[in-house]
Amino acid sequence: MNQELEQLFEEWEQEEIEYQNYLKSQLKESRKIQKFFKIEKEKDIEQEAFNMAALYLYLNMMVFCMRFIVDYVQENIHKKQYKIEKPNYSIHELD
Repeated sequence: MNQELEQLFEEWEQEEIEYQNYLKSQLKESRKIQKFFKIEKEKDIEQEAFNMAALYLYLNMMVFCMRFIVDYVQENIHKKQYKIEKPNYSIHELD
C-alpha cells in the first residue's frame, strides 16, 4: 500500500508540475497580449493627439482667412463709399 501511495503522489506531483508550467505559459501569453494592447493604446492616443492638433490648425487657418476676407471687403466698401471721382477736364474747357 505504501508503494501505491508513493506512486499516486508522484503522479500528482507530475500533474502539478505540468499545471504550473501551463500557468506560466498562459501568464507569458497574457503579458504579451497586454503589452501589445498597451502599445496599440499609446499609438491610438498619439494619433488622436495629432488629429486634434491638425483640426486646431485647420480651424485657426479658416478663422484667419475669414477675418482677412471680411476686413478686405469692409475696406473696399469703405473706399467705394467715400471715393471722390477726379474730374476729367480737357484743356480746352478750362480756357
